[in-house]
Amino acid sequence: MKTRTRWIAAAVVAAIGLVGAGSLALAGRIEPGPAGAASRPAGPVEAAAGDGLRASSPMTTATASPPITPTETLEPTLEPTLAPTTALTPTATSTFTPSATPTRPAYIPFTGQRVGKAELPAPWLRFRPRSMARPLRLPTLDGQLAIDPGDPGDASYVFIGRHPASLLSQQLWDASVDALLDTSPEDVNYVFMAYEASPAEAEARVRAQRERIAAVLAERPAEQRGHWEEHLHYVKVNPMTLDSWFTNVLEDWGSSNPQARASWQENGQTVEIQFDTTADSGWARRIGPDAPMEGSLAWFGTACNGETPAQDVAGKIALVERGVCPFTDKAVNAERLGATGMVMFTDDRPKTEMGGSGSVGISVVMIDRDHGLRMRDQVVAGNAVQVSISAVWAQAHGLAIDHTGHLREFGWIPYGFPTYHEHQFDLFEQVAYEAQSYHHEHGIEARMAAEEAAGEVEVIPVFEGVMASDPGWTGRRFVAEIELPSAAEMQRYDKLEVDLKMGCRNGEDDNCGAWDYLVYLYLCDDPDNPNACNNEVGRFITAYKRQTHWVTDISPMLGYFQQGGKVRLGFWTVQPYVLDMDLRLGKSAAATAAGGANLVPRQLVPLFGDRGRFDRRFDEHYNDVFQPITFTVPAGIQKVELVTIISGHGFAVDDKQCAEFCNHTHRFTVNGDPDSAVFIDHPIMDDPVGADIGCALQVPAGVAPNQFGTWPFGRAAWCPGLDVPVKRHDITSQVQIGGADNVIDYFGGFRGEAYVPVLAPGVEPGTGWDMRIEMKSFLLYWAAP
Repeated sequence: MKTRTRWIAAAVVAAIGLVGAGSLALAGRIEPGPAGAASRPAGPVEAAAGDGLRASSPMTTATASPPITPTETLEPTLEPTLAPTTALTPTATSTFTPSATPTRPAYIPFTGQRVGKAELPAPWLRFRPRSMARPLRLPTLDGQLAIDPGDPGDASYVFIGRHPASLLSQQLWDASVDALLDTSPEDVNYVFMAYEASPAEAEARVRAQRERIAAVLAERPAEQRGHWEEHLHYVKVNPMTLDSWFTNVLEDWGSSNPQARASWQENGQTVEIQFDTTADSGWARRIGPDAPMEGSLAWFGTACNGETPAQDVAGKIALVERGVCPFTDKAVNAERLGATGMVMFTDDRPKTEMGGSGSVGISVVMIDRDHGLRMRDQVVAGNAVQVSISAVWAQAHGLAIDHTGHLREFGWIPYGFPTYHEHQFDLFEQVAYEAQSYHHEHGIEARMAAEEAAGEVEVIPVFEGVMASDPGWTGRRFVAEIELPSAAEMQRYDKLEVDLKMGCRNGEDDNCGAWDYLVYLYLCDDPDNPNACNNEVGRFITAYKRQTHWVTDISPMLGYFQQGGKVRLGFWTVQPYVLDMDLRLGKSAAATAAGGANLVPRQLVPLFGDRGRFDRRFDEHYNDVFQPITFTVPAGIQKVELVTIISGHGFAVDDKQCAEFCNHTHRFTVNGDPDSAVFIDHPIMDDPVGADIGCALQVPAGVAPNQFGTWPFGRAAWCPGLDVPVKRHDITSQVQIGGADNVIDYFGGFRGEAYVPVLAPGVEPGTGWDMRIEMKSFLLYWAAP
């Protein structure tokens, strides 16, 4: 159980100066190796036309990063229980200790046999994602690499492995070194490993990788070259031959890799081809040693809704073409018509892991286009094509240990969707996004730890380990009652942050919600209905199947909390998440610079909508309901702020794609002076690069990277896996203080003009995703305590 102020270990506090954001963290230590060891050399969305992970949900859309840090658990683990809707208590986790010291499972090297995870000895200890790693010693080409997870000032470690049975690992291994170096923060170590059958092959593989990277580094400035030579490491043995806890992780975090062959008769001869495939993200029946996909092919077409198959697929494996509709729609249609499996050949895009949600009872794989067209031509000509697809288990090709020593899984690599314009992600660029995320979250954690150690903040726990969800969209709030300082004590503070972690069952991304949904923090303060929690004080947007951590400045909301004492807060989420949340009371940088003097909220004036909030359709009638608001500022007020939370969601099927993918604009005019109006816009949507990868570019600011959806596309005012900011606009100079009337007016539009959707030819009115603006706005008056 947390106390009001979190305890910080002295060792961590002492290290803060070494690990601040932007500083150069320590590289992995290379310890002396055995005699003869080598020395280091000196010195838009595709939903309608593609595969179905929507950039927004049809109901509530939207939208990183210090880790969700549950304690490491041994099997079995109790999952969090559903919390009551009143005062919440932490959930419990049970652990057990083996009665005897178990032995590490035997390593089965890759020899071409078809093996599945079920055939391998089960590890006695399962290290879940975000559990604490152990000390690790790895023999590298430059000596022994010593990793002591959680060491003060240590960097993150990202492990990249190449496996003979994993096409993805091979593509990752050969990715662009320039993309990796150009995108990575300085405080990351990359560790390359090869899962080859013999020691000589493993060493040769990593030596070749080092030579490839060295050729790129040779073109870099000396300072940069020297830095990366200290942060790139090459394990000279197959890591599965080590006697280490690490081998359990590599085995357990591996993947099943479908391998396929097909045969048919052509001109009196038997033709047989072998080819690689990619699989689904978990929504289809898994292929394994006891569950292969075998049978004859039948040509379906695109297999989208309403399409009649070109051939009868009942009792056969449906051959389909990629595009037009979601992966899962194709599989559902094939299964409905009696197909025993589905083989999909891609278009001009590379093969990818097929994202989606739900459950399908047949196996599904994707293959290259040339193989697919060749087999399609045979079955259309009446030739029987027999297909056999089994699976090979490959150890993990990617994982990490973050700055705090916790194990981390990668997200969706490679990214499987085309972007709006020209940018195509390189696999190493995506790996570097993971390192950027660790760097960002470590900076936040270091900053918070330093503040707590210096006594600069008061931490008030709200939720601890609470599983929350509202799958029926009923509006159910998860409510906690907290104790704030007294009203007199609240006068000391002018800064309020929400520290929110949204974790998933067992710490695994795969157990996270599939969609980028809005979630909210509410204040339960309706005087007419004490049980209602409808006053929004925080807005956040979940990531596609990834966990998130936000530290959000909501200081203007202090206007709601000045009375101190008992307060009830409610949280709403549709998808299930494990909530950990604190409030952090402190002083702003301005107050600190002024020697501790600060202004405090004196009065809060709701503006447009019900209690200053509305959720309104964005079209030519959007502004019809807004009328000017008259207000008076009492004498003694020293600062007046306009506070807004604005996000646009959904889009019409037109060339603007408002309100999610356009530059919607908001103008607040005070006392009729257009020259001093507050104008809020989103120019990122007018920039091709911003529209293309605007959210990917915000990973250093907290966006959860490599999500299982269209996460990179820029949005107006939000990103999947990021909080929606509370914006403050000082309008003190524009108002009259001391009882005189003031007037504020509001106008919302597209690039400053009224938004009139113009539908594309043939598109029916009402088509689209419920385009709308969600806005909260109020005036906040500040004065001396």
